[in-house]
Amino acid sequence: MSQHDHLHHADLAAARRGLGLTNTRREVLEHIVEAGQPVTAYQLLDRLQRQRGKSVMPPTVYRAVNFLVEHGFVHKLESLNAFVACSDLDHSHSGQFVICSKCGHTEELHDAEVTAVLSGHAERLGYLPGMQTIEVRGVCKPCQA
Repeated sequence: MSQHDHLHHADLAAARRGLGLTNTRREVLEHIVEAGQPVTAYQLLDRLQRQRGKSVMPPTVYRAVNFLVEHGFVHKLESLNAFVACSDLDHSHSGQFVICSKCGHTEELHDAEVTAVLSGHAERLGYLPGMQTIEVRGVCKPCQA
């Protein structure tokens, strides 16, 4: 999906859900989509400041990414403390990620069986499962060459 298509789909998803994508939220989402790989909050802050030509306070970025994560527009990759755009805005938001340790390229997977198995284990242990984020680190095919 092209960057423009991704952002258009995000706008439609936000409207369907009755959510407001403020200018700041949309700018942050644009930067995450344009990056095409995991991006940290400080990288987002730097890009936003350069785009606006003025200082932006860190809480501005954190509030925007927290909203985007909460509503499924982006995922937080805990091992990298970074954010990636969700590749499928219409799926339930448990996901699995494969991350290249060399170049940072990240692929999002949607395996319902993996989600169900982990939820089942959690329930048997007495937990009420919430969001799942599974990260697998490895080396992508181009970096193996």
